[in-house]
Amino acid sequence: MPKVKTEYQVAVGALVSAIQKEWHAEAGTSTSEFSNDVLDAAHSLLQCRDPQKAVELLGPLSVQQFLGEVWIRRHRIVLDSVSRVQAAIEATKDS
Repeated sequence: MPKVKTEYQVAVGALVSAIQKEWHAEAGTSTSEFSNDVLDAAHSLLQCRDPQKAVELLGPLSVQQFLGEVWIRRHRIVLDSVSRVQAAIEATKDS
């Protein structure tokens, strides 16, 4: 039986995918290392597998702050994915 993914897992998976697309597009440019750092941070969120663990990882930071607000502003295409991850985490905090 296939494992059912939570809303958090789906959202963070989509976020990693969106960041990977931006990272691939920047490969070999002067900004690719910055994008790689953001991708690594997103993978850390993915490894949490649970929004409660993500809360611990983030501490007082939002997802956008954790990934890097400057990078997010320059890659607005991932903003919707960032918002979905943040909403999944906030839903856990509220329950």
